[in-house]
Order: sequence, then structure tokens, then C-alpha cells
Amino acid sequence: HKVGVMAKAGILDSIFVSLTYIMAVWLFGFDGVVPMMIAGAAISWMVSRFFLSREITSNLVSPSSRNVKEAARSLLAVGGPYTISLLVGAGVQLLLPSIVLHILAAESVGSYRAAVSLSMGYSSLLIASFTKDYYPRVSAVADNPAKISNIINQQQHVVLSLGSPLILAGLAIVPYLVPLLFSTEF
Repeated sequence: HKVGVMAKAGILDSIFVSLTYIMAVWLFGFDGVVPMMIAGAAISWMVSRFFLSREITSNLVSPSSRNVKEAARSLLAVGGPYTISLLVGAGVQLLLPSIVLHILAAESVGSYRAAVSLSMGYSSLLIASFTKDYYPRVSAVADNPAKISNIINQQQHVVLSLGSPLILAGLAIVPYLVPLLFSTEF
């Protein structure tokens, strides 16, 4: 497990990228958005590369074409449905505001988007924190189905115990939080 290294890389990445974003907006204003995004991606790559070069020794491997085909087949078997589900999710996210527009009014679309951005931000924070712990634990016991099942059950328990009440509380305070955090002029 390299959880400590992943945590250090994530913290340094967040600090450096945030400082870069702040400096770009401070120095260039709106014109700094595109360079800021490019610089942020470059900084993330550099931080990851730094920790990768320090922690992992490179062993050059030349896989056979049979191994490459098996790996590609396995990747497509999992990645294909995952990609399709992401496309469906993106389609729903594009479709819902137009439904809100046709049923309600244009200002309701702004409120809907604000509420969605708050909930997506919280959800992505929750999911990111869970995956930092979950994937290293599952990969460490990949050859033991009983332990994998135990880890999955533990993760579901944590999600239901912590995530559900916080999501419900978030839904309850959205009508008060959106006007507080966002302008009434969308």
C-alpha cells in the first residue's frame, strides 16, 4: 500500500494547483483562466511524476501479444459498460435543465444548476475520500474473495452510515444555502 504517498501527492498537488489558480486570477483576471487550467494540469503531472520516480522503481516488461490481447479484452469488458454509464449520466445532466426550463422558468434552471453544483461537489468529495481508502485495500487482497467481500461490506456500511445522513441534511439546507452562496442573477 502506498496510501501515505498518495496522500502526500494529493495534498501537495492541491496546494500547488490552488496557489497557481489564485496567482493566475490575481495577475491576469479572466484572461488567466486558460493558462491557469494548462498550468494546473502540468503541475499535477509534475507532482505525480515526482512521487512516482521516488517511490516506484521501473522494471521494463515486454508483454507478449497474447497478454496484451487478454488485458485489452478485460479492460473493454469493464471499461465499456462504465463508459456507457458515464455517457448516460452526462446525457441526463444535459437533459434535466431543459426539462426544468420547460416545466418551470428560466430562473428555476439557475437554481437547479446551483443546487446540482453543490450536491456534485459534496458527492465528489465523499467519493474521492472513499476511493483513496477503498482501492488500495481491495487491490491488496485481490486474490481472496472472502476478504474482498468483507471490504465491500465495510465500505457500504460507511457510505450508508456517514454519506446518507449528510446527503439528506444537504438536501434539507439547499433552499437556504443556494441563495447564500450564489447570486440571484444567474
